[in-house]
Amino acid sequence: MNIDINFENVYPLNAVSTDSNKSYFFTELVNGERLKIIVEIEQVKNPFVNDFLSLAFGPAGTDGEINDFAAVKHLDYSKAFSTVIFYALTFMKNNPGIYLGIDGSDFRRAYLYYRILQRNYDYLNDYFRIYGIKYYVRLLRGKDKNDSLNIDEQEVKSIPTSITKTPLTKHKSLFNCFLFSLSL
Repeated sequence: MNIDINFENVYPLNAVSTDSNKSYFFTELVNGERLKIIVEIEQVKNPFVNDFLSLAFGPAGTDGEINDFAAVKHLDYSKAFSTVIFYALTFMKNNPGIYLGIDGSDFRRAYLYYRILQRNYDYLNDYFRIYGIKYYVRLLRGKDKNDSLNIDEQEVKSIPTSITKTPLTKHKSLFNCFLFSLSL
Protein backbone atom coordinates (compact mmCIF):
# COMPACT_ATOMS: atom_id res chain seq x y z
CA MET A 1 0.00 0.00 0.00
CA ASN A 2 1.47 3.35 -1.06
CA ILE A 3 0.30 6.31 1.00
CA ASP A 4 1.01 9.79 -0.33
CA ILE A 5 0.53 12.69 2.08
CA ASN A 6 -1.06 15.79 0.57
CA PHE A 7 -2.49 18.57 2.74
CA GLU A 8 -4.55 19.78 -0.22
CA ASN A 9 -6.53 16.52 -0.20
CA VAL A 10 -8.04 16.01 3.27
CA TYR A 11 -11.45 15.23 4.71
CA PRO A 12 -13.29 18.06 6.53
CA LEU A 13 -12.47 18.07 10.26
CA ASN A 14 -15.08 18.74 12.93
CA ALA A 15 -13.92 20.03 16.32
CA VAL A 16 -15.22 18.22 19.41
CA SER A 17 -13.50 20.31 22.09
CA THR A 18 -12.99 24.05 22.48
CA ASP A 19 -9.25 23.63 23.08
CA SER A 20 -8.86 21.92 19.66
CA ASN A 21 -7.39 18.74 21.07
CA LYS A 22 -10.12 16.48 19.71
CA SER A 23 -11.78 16.36 16.30
CA TYR A 24 -13.29 13.85 13.94
CA PHE A 25 -13.81 13.25 10.25
CA PHE A 26 -15.69 10.73 8.17
CA THR A 27 -13.63 8.44 5.99
CA GLU A 28 -15.03 6.55 3.04
CA LEU A 29 -14.66 2.78 3.21
CA VAL A 30 -14.11 0.37 0.33
CA ASN A 31 -17.64 -1.02 0.84
CA GLY A 32 -19.15 2.45 0.22
CA GLU A 33 -19.96 3.19 3.87
CA ARG A 34 -18.62 6.11 5.88
CA LEU A 35 -16.90 5.71 9.24
CA LYS A 36 -16.26 8.33 11.89
CA ILE A 37 -12.54 8.62 12.74
CA ILE A 38 -11.63 10.41 15.97
CA VAL A 39 -8.35 12.32 16.16
CA GLU A 40 -7.19 13.31 19.63
CA ILE A 41 -4.14 14.94 21.13
CA GLU A 42 -3.53 14.11 24.77
CA GLN A 43 -0.80 14.20 27.39
CA VAL A 44 0.59 10.74 28.01
CA LYS A 45 2.80 9.22 30.65
CA ASN A 46 5.72 7.41 29.10
CA PRO A 47 8.78 6.63 31.22
CA PHE A 48 11.03 6.65 28.15
CA VAL A 49 9.93 9.87 26.42
CA ASN A 50 9.25 13.13 28.28
CA ASP A 51 7.40 16.29 27.30
CA PHE A 52 5.30 15.34 24.35
CA LEU A 53 1.67 15.01 23.47
CA SER A 54 0.33 11.88 21.83
CA LEU A 55 -1.60 11.95 18.58
CA ALA A 56 -4.15 9.13 18.62
CA PHE A 57 -6.65 8.31 15.90
CA GLY A 58 -9.13 5.65 14.95
CA PRO A 59 -12.81 4.76 15.14
CA ALA A 60 -14.59 4.72 18.48
CA GLY A 61 -14.62 1.37 20.25
CA THR A 62 -17.55 -0.01 22.20
CA ASP A 63 -16.43 2.07 25.21
CA GLY A 64 -16.49 5.30 23.15
CA GLU A 65 -12.70 5.62 23.28
CA ILE A 66 -10.44 5.48 20.22
CA ASN A 67 -9.83 1.92 19.10
CA ASP A 68 -6.33 2.26 17.69
CA PHE A 69 -6.18 -1.49 17.00
CA ALA A 70 -9.16 -1.39 14.60
CA ALA A 71 -8.56 -2.54 11.04
CA VAL A 72 -10.16 0.12 8.83
CA LYS A 73 -10.47 -0.47 5.09
CA HIS A 74 -10.25 3.09 3.79
CA LEU A 75 -11.21 3.77 0.20
CA ASP A 76 -8.43 6.39 0.12
CA TYR A 77 -5.68 5.70 2.67
CA SER A 78 -3.70 8.71 1.46
CA LYS A 79 -6.58 11.07 2.16
CA ALA A 80 -7.25 9.56 5.61
CA PHE A 81 -3.62 9.76 6.75
CA SER A 82 -3.22 13.22 5.19
CA THR A 83 -6.19 14.36 7.27
CA VAL A 84 -4.67 13.04 10.51
CA ILE A 85 -1.28 14.65 9.85
CA PHE A 86 -2.89 17.90 8.68
CA TYR A 87 -4.79 18.02 11.97
CA ALA A 88 -1.48 17.59 13.83
CA LEU A 89 0.11 20.37 11.76
CA THR A 90 -2.78 22.75 12.46
CA PHE A 91 -2.67 21.97 16.19
CA MET A 92 1.08 22.52 16.31
CA LYS A 93 0.83 25.86 14.49
CA ASN A 94 -1.71 26.98 17.12
CA ASN A 95 0.50 25.65 19.95
CA PRO A 96 4.11 26.42 18.93
CA GLY A 97 6.98 24.76 20.74
CA ILE A 98 5.25 21.44 21.39
CA TYR A 99 6.20 17.96 20.26
CA LEU A 100 3.58 15.52 19.03
CA GLY A 101 4.20 11.81 19.09
CA ILE A 102 2.66 8.93 17.23
CA ASP A 103 3.27 5.65 19.02
CA GLY A 104 2.96 2.48 16.99
CA SER A 105 0.59 0.40 19.11
CA ASP A 106 2.05 -2.76 17.60
CA PHE A 107 4.87 -3.73 15.23
CA ARG A 108 2.63 -3.66 12.17
CA ARG A 109 1.50 -0.09 12.81
CA ALA A 110 4.98 1.15 13.72
CA TYR A 111 6.26 -0.29 10.44
CA LEU A 112 3.39 1.30 8.49
CA TYR A 113 4.08 4.71 10.04
CA TYR A 114 7.78 4.40 9.27
CA ARG A 115 7.03 3.51 5.63
CA ILE A 116 4.68 6.51 5.34
CA LEU A 117 7.38 8.80 6.74
CA GLN A 118 9.99 7.37 4.35
CA ARG A 119 7.76 7.64 1.30
CA ASN A 120 6.74 11.23 2.13
CA TYR A 121 10.06 12.37 3.57
CA ASP A 122 10.63 15.35 1.23
CA TYR A 123 7.04 16.59 1.56
CA LEU A 124 6.86 16.26 5.36
CA ASN A 125 10.35 17.69 5.85
CA ASP A 126 9.00 21.07 4.64
CA TYR A 127 6.66 21.14 7.65
CA PHE A 128 8.21 19.02 10.40
CA ARG A 129 11.37 17.80 12.03
CA ILE A 130 10.72 14.12 12.65
CA TYR A 131 12.46 11.87 15.13
CA GLY A 132 12.18 8.19 15.85
CA ILE A 133 12.59 6.62 19.26
CA LYS A 134 13.20 2.97 20.11
CA TYR A 135 12.37 2.06 23.66
CA TYR A 136 11.27 -1.52 23.92
CA VAL A 137 14.07 -3.73 25.18
CA ARG A 138 14.60 -6.83 23.10
CA LEU A 139 16.56 -9.86 24.13
CA LEU A 140 18.64 -11.33 21.35
CA ARG A 141 19.02 -15.09 21.22
CA GLY A 142 22.16 -16.83 20.08
CA LYS A 143 22.29 -19.43 17.32
CA ASP A 144 20.97 -22.21 19.53
CA LYS A 145 19.08 -22.67 22.79
CA ASN A 146 22.29 -23.04 24.83
CA ASP A 147 23.64 -19.62 23.85
CA SER A 148 23.14 -16.91 26.46
CA LEU A 149 20.66 -14.11 25.93
CA ASN A 150 22.13 -10.76 25.00
CA ILE A 151 20.71 -7.28 25.39
CA ASP A 152 21.26 -4.89 22.52
CA GLU A 153 22.41 -1.75 24.36
CA GLN A 154 21.02 0.45 21.60
CA GLU A 155 17.57 -0.88 22.46
CA VAL A 156 17.85 0.23 26.10
CA LYS A 157 18.42 3.88 25.21
CA SER A 158 15.52 6.10 24.27
CA ILE A 159 17.37 8.85 22.44
CA PRO A 160 15.47 10.62 19.66
CA THR A 161 17.06 9.99 16.28
CA SER A 162 16.33 12.14 13.23
CA ILE A 163 14.34 10.28 10.64
CA THR A 164 16.13 10.37 7.30
CA LYS A 165 15.29 9.18 3.83
CA THR A 166 17.39 6.05 4.37
CA PRO A 167 15.28 2.91 3.91
CA LEU A 168 14.83 0.43 6.73
CA THR A 169 17.21 -2.49 6.30
CA LYS A 170 16.76 -4.35 9.60
CA HIS A 171 13.50 -4.90 11.46
CA LYS A 172 15.31 -4.55 14.78
CA SER A 173 16.09 -0.96 13.78
CA LEU A 174 12.41 -0.06 13.69
CA PHE A 175 11.35 2.85 15.86
CA ASN A 176 8.40 2.47 18.23
CA CYS A 177 7.46 6.14 18.52
CA PHE A 178 7.76 9.07 16.13
CA LEU A 179 8.04 12.65 17.40
CA PHE A 180 7.16 15.70 15.33
CA SER A 181 8.10 19.34 15.88
CA LEU A 182 7.48 22.20 13.49
CA SER A 183 10.22 23.07 11.03
CA LEU A 184 11.40 26.60 11.45
